[in-house]
Amino acid sequence: MANDKMVWVDVETTGLVASLGVILEVGLVITDVEGKLLGQWKSLVNNVDPFGRDDVEDVVRDMHDKSGLWEDLDKMYAGEGEALYPNEVTQRSIAWLRGHDIPISSAPMCGSTINFDRTWLQTHMPLLHDYFHYRNVDVTTLKNLCKMVNPSVAEHIPAKAEKHRVLQDLDDSIREYQFYLENFLFVQLPE
Repeated sequence: MANDKMVWVDVETTGLVASLGVILEVGLVITDVEGKLLGQWKSLVNNVDPFGRDDVEDVVRDMHDKSGLWEDLDKMYAGEGEALYPNEVTQRSIAWLRGHDIPISSAPMCGSTINFDRTWLQTHMPLLHDYFHYRNVDVTTLKNLCKMVNPSVAEHIPAKAEKHRVLQDLDDSIREYQFYLENFLFVQLPE
């Protein structure tokens, strides 16, 4: 794993169990190790059999209503904008990563509670999942460690907006990561 770029991943889904649902939206953000934005990409996912709002738990339906995700998916299914199937999202994601000089197996998957996203990608987009290194960088782990070993710093962890849209949620995770770099990990990066 030799890479100086971080690839942040987020998916919006129809629930908590990958084998019982589908991915609705995929987002990728590339940063340097300090969290400086180098590129971002997102796509809605056109599932062959659209997963309707009545097929999900109330909390998920309400969350995606509030975020505007259902509305954007409805527009996509009506022919407004690109309607990429899961295999097309996979292909475009990998092409985008290659275009940003991210070789296969070089970048850990970064994000918040990243095993959730990893499980969904492994189930529904295995080629994209396998493009990443097997290691993770999880800001939730940093949050838990900070709360345990330095609760006075943890009191200042930036609040997340929790928009439940991929790029906004990734922005929150990256800001939180930067907070830990500056206030908890005390990393001195070479100039």
